[in-house]
Amino acid sequence: MTLAQSLHCIKAWHTICIKGLWPVKGNSVSEEIVKPEQPTQPSVEDLQAEIDRLKGHHTKLLDETKTAKQKASELEAAQTKAEEDRQKEKGEFKSLYEKTQAELEGERTARREESAKRRDLDVSSNALSIAASIGVDEGSIRLLKQEIASYAVYTDGVISYQIGGITVDKDKVAQHLTAEYPRLVKGNQSSGGSAPVVSKAAVLQRVTSAGAELKDRQPLPSGLTSTNR
Repeated sequence: MTLAQSLHCIKAWHTICIKGLWPVKGNSVSEEIVKPEQPTQPSVEDLQAEIDRLKGHHTKLLDETKTAKQKASELEAAQTKAEEDRQKEKGEFKSLYEKTQAELEGERTARREESAKRRDLDVSSNALSIAASIGVDEGSIRLLKQEIASYAVYTDGVISYQIGGITVDKDKVAQHLTAEYPRLVKGNQSSGGSAPVVSKAAVLQRVTSAGAELKDRQPLPSGLTSTNR
């Protein structure tokens, strides 16, 4: 390479570096090298617009979050209220059930007590009737009535008598008492070779006196059954 060519190269390189020209035709510079465009700085207005856009998006996200939390809170409150209502209804049902059961038990108790009173009255009335028909006096009638009541069996409003586990009628009861307690039964006492005679009026008086005693008598406890001999 000659000195002239070297100078030409230096000149061309100087042109490229300083003026941005590129030699494309032989040894001459023919075109300007196109430099890449430098990015332009955004204006204040553009920056403010972008900031406003981001703020709007952020506000929208906050509103959506707030709405979602409110809906979740409302749903939780509704579920809590529903559970409270269910528990309240359950408690009211339990209270009503317990009240109903208590009322039913009270009615059953009242019926049992009424049934016991009716049983005792029927048993005592029948025992008194038998005792008055065979007893010598009021004391005998009272003792015989208690003995007869111990033989009584009360089933569904019907009175029967059992002696030694065997069901007997009223006549058999009277015969049994006559054999067991002869001094309490009329017609079995001896006085000067003859037994005392008891009139119907005397028997009626005995029944009346024993009936007055029956009214004052307290009923047996509920569930108590007569003891059969």
